[in-house]
Amino acid sequence: MNHPVPPNALRRELPAELLAELREIFADRLSTAQAIREHHGRDESSYDPMLPDAVLFAHSTDEVAQAVALCNRYKFPVIAFGTGTSLEGHVLALQGGLSIDVSQMNAVLAVNPEDLTVTVQPAATSAGTESAAGEALHRLPPAEARPCTWVEPIRFTASTTPGHALRSFLCSPITAAGVAAPIVKA
Repeated sequence: MNHPVPPNALRRELPAELLAELREIFADRLSTAQAIREHHGRDESSYDPMLPDAVLFAHSTDEVAQAVALCNRYKFPVIAFGTGTSLEGHVLALQGGLSIDVSQMNAVLAVNPEDLTVTVQPAATSAGTESAAGEALHRLPPAEARPCTWVEPIRFTASTTPGHALRSFLCSPITAAGVAAPIVKA
């Protein structure tokens, strides 16, 4: 973002061959509509919007991997998109690119009380994860029933939500099935 070159000078064109391959695989879950691109080209940061060339609504880790492999073959940028609440500008398509929206990947895949983990997809909410783990069993950090996703705790090791003490918890490892999040006994 601090680069002295105007952002448009860094943009790459979406190769027609890549677009065709993505459309063949993902059909109507791939969008180049202006309104969808505008939604995925802005966040809560102070930076101006920078739209991706296309948006893919992924349903699984395998789909994300397939799209990333295709983009890599064409040397085309990929931007991960959760819910667009970033304050840092990292969802902005500085060089253009494919925005991979994981907001529909919200399942709780496994609850493992023996090793104190819950495996979730990236858009699983804390409330949904806690509900699946069972109130009587354990409480997950953060225990509040608010619509946050596990994408933020994966990126950061502390909760920065206003009114909450900083907590250090790292939700890892990221596996092919999803993300293993720690369970903390109440």
